[in-house]
Amino acid sequence: MLDNLSREIFCVGSNYVWTWETNRVTRELVSAAEGHILAERLLELGESAVGHIVDEIVRRKPPIVFNTLVGSSSYDFIRAFHAGTKAAGLEIPMLSCSLCEPELSIVGPASAGCITSSAYFESIRLPENRAFVARWKARYGDDSSPSVDGQSAYVAVYLLARALQRAGTSSIAEVRRAAAGHRYNSPQGPVWIDGGNNHCVLTPRLAVSNPRGQFDIFWEADAPVKPDPYLTQLDVAVSPSRETSAGGALPNAPHLRVVK
Repeated sequence: MLDNLSREIFCVGSNYVWTWETNRVTRELVSAAEGHILAERLLELGESAVGHIVDEIVRRKPPIVFNTLVGSSSYDFIRAFHAGTKAAGLEIPMLSCSLCEPELSIVGPASAGCITSSAYFESIRLPENRAFVARWKARYGDDSSPSVDGQSAYVAVYLLARALQRAGTSSIAEVRRAAAGHRYNSPQGPVWIDGGNNHCVLTPRLAVSNPRGQFDIFWEADAPVKPDPYLTQLDVAVSPSRETSAGGALPNAPHLRVVK
């Protein structure tokens, strides 16, 4: 976002701990890049009155909207944001860290064009994921898509089962030790538990939603990344400008631009 879009951010989110902490980290990164948080607008969980925030966005024309709304509040906001900005002739990128494929289906056509960060998308081109998606659709129907949360629950069960097998006992301490460092080629790619903090090593990805209710992945890390759950290794270095693999425009998102 900071390297390729803008350092002027309009934040909207649900009034609870995940948004609070996400916005805190966002402020640290934006401040380090000498940018500005233009606004932080919070709604109570489940709140559907989003029109006043969309009106403010249309009036102020921020270069980026960072959305940490969840559930029905997010769905209502995305629809209203799409309608409001389209009517005003605006193209404002919306970024999120929580949207998944089943939610795109709920939101409908207005969901296309949202940029999302996640470790899992249904469109990951790995044989393990193709097999996982095929089993999912065989059980839940061709129109059903796994979410990142559903896939994570699936991976967690496998990690636990393998740790139990390796430990040979249900002793919590022994299972924890057996779980650490054991590599599992999951639908999202290689996953293992870091023994230092008991969080998973995962591969970050960025994708943009398309009109078909799926995500087109345009970036992923070269290798799985060590977890940093307490943000003790936060890297606030931001390059002045950086070309993307598409020569200045992020793939599958033609309205995005590189800031010079």
